[in-house]
Amino acid sequence: MTRTTRFIKANNAYWLPRPTSWMGGWARSIWFKRSMQTKDVYIAGEDTWDKLIEDHQVMVLSDCDGKVNVSTSNDTIEFDGAGAYLAKEED
Repeated sequence: MTRTTRFIKANNAYWLPRPTSWMGGWARSIWFKRSMQTKDVYIAGEDTWDKLIEDHQVMVLSDCDGKVNVSTSNDTIEFDGAGAYLAKEED
């Protein structure tokens, strides 16, 4: 199983886009904190996220069966519309 999400690192803190549900956002936040080994994680509302992406690069955190990867490319990742991504199947 692959889990992925977008994030921005700004001012020594990590910012995640606002989720569509509080339960999904809560689970994503816990997973993100464990994967990145940090407690400095904040949720950015739509306006804040728009301002952050003007000055900072959007990164992608992915976890595939315990292998964590951070990238700047989302070539093989598809956005699901809820602040998380679903990996595309490799051909």
